[in-house]
Amino acid sequence: MRSDRSYRSVFSLQQAPAVFAPGVFLDQVEVLQQQFARAVFPSAVAAFLSACIIYKFSSDSACLYWLIVFAFITGLRIYHGLVRGREQDSIVGASEWYSLFLLGCILAGSMWSYLGIAVIAGLEMSRLELAFLHGINVLFIAGLTAGALLSYRTSFLAFLVFSLPAVVPYGVYLAVQPDSYQPVPGILLLMYFLFLLMIGFNNRLNQPLTDGNSTGS
Repeated sequence: MRSDRSYRSVFSLQQAPAVFAPGVFLDQVEVLQQQFARAVFPSAVAAFLSACIIYKFSSDSACLYWLIVFAFITGLRIYHGLVRGREQDSIVGASEWYSLFLLGCILAGSMWSYLGIAVIAGLEMSRLELAFLHGINVLFIAGLTAGALLSYRTSFLAFLVFSLPAVVPYGVYLAVQPDSYQPVPGILLLMYFLFLLMIGFNNRLNQPLTDGNSTGS
């Protein structure tokens, strides 16, 4: 792949590759691969810690099954992002890599919503204890979405396809709960996501292409 990155990025790869010069698109995919390598480990650590916290408070094995599935998806993403990514030195190959990379982002984001909506919500605990675990999960999601905004700053679409399934279903689910505890973290999560979206749209127009060095999905 090309190493010259003197051009300015449009902060997004969501347009068809034909819109860009071939070298520009290949360079953007290369930087996205580097950013993913730095982001995947913190995401895996967050998943492990979240499952451990839930299991410690509930002793329910559902969170461990969730962790196994998450680890399997992460393994596939690592293989695709880091191993197969080295082989993509053409427009067609890079386009296929990018499409599958986005699919991996969708799956990873959806897993975090599933953890809250299906796993935590299914625990037999008091409402206050459930609100505490939801709050912990919300904190993890908030950190990962902020990290994804930075780590995937060469692709605003990658940030969106990870953060939307991670935040919106879960945030709405919490916000409509009838008790007085659970809606609070859900509403805060949705407001926080709107704030990140505003930052992302602004950066999409103004920020040049640079290497990422932050946590993320």
